[in-house]
Amino acid sequence: MAGHFLKGRKNIYVPIREIGSGGTAQVSLAVELPWGKYRAVKIREKKSASGLGTLEAEARLLEQLTLSAKEYPALCNIPCYYEYFQDAGKECLVMEYLQGETAGELLRKGKRFHAEEILRMAVELCRILEALHSQTPPVLYLDLNPDNVFLKPDGIVVLTDLGAAAAWYWKEEMPEQVMYGTRGFAAPEQYRGEAGSTADIYSLGVLIRQMWERRTDREKQMEKWMDECLIRCTREMPADRYQTIREVRLTLEEMLQFSLAEPLHAKSI
Repeated sequence: MAGHFLKGRKNIYVPIREIGSGGTAQVSLAVELPWGKYRAVKIREKKSASGLGTLEAEARLLEQLTLSAKEYPALCNIPCYYEYFQDAGKECLVMEYLQGETAGELLRKGKRFHAEEILRMAVELCRILEALHSQTPPVLYLDLNPDNVFLKPDGIVVLTDLGAAAAWYWKEEMPEQVMYGTRGFAAPEQYRGEAGSTADIYSLGVLIRQMWERRTDREKQMEKWMDECLIRCTREMPADRYQTIREVRLTLEEMLQFSLAEPLHAKSI
């Protein structure tokens, strides 16, 4: 797509290079004309089937959440929606362009996080999920994994790719069958085509555990505390987990406060 013009309803976009891909879509860095601003454009071949397509569903949900960010500030930590359009047999979703790296990219490079970094990140993810679950009806994210957790240079955490959330949210209007979640992170009930808010709690627990086991510092009391939290997050039966993401957030915030209160000489540098 590099060098081609995409004619949106509001502006024209010139893709420069691919910056991501997944499933049947690719994400390109594009320049918005006439303003010269960088945007991320998710592009997918338009299917002939009638009904709501997966990318249009994601666009609808992202637009809705962008408007809801006025009431729920944590929703500012998902990419801002600009527009959705179809051009030359392609569907295009224009979003905020983010600079930084995903947690997945950093982990693959061998990055090891401090306990405090992991706790801060986990608390921010809880805030975003809490805002999603507070919508009417609730928005279930359903695809929490390291590659969807974006870390900006200033430390802000952004939750990207709402494809699974949109597919579930608009499932009654979608003609195509959609798989929800990423293997290894998805809750057991997702494989049965079922989901509730505790599915996001399960995936959050798996994500934190992956990062926690590779952290750079150790503290015995924190180790036991976190282990109990993660076991409860990732129990097989949804009824045996934390029932709200708020409960998880409060537990993690308490751990973070404990971490910050530790004497400096007691921490590994």
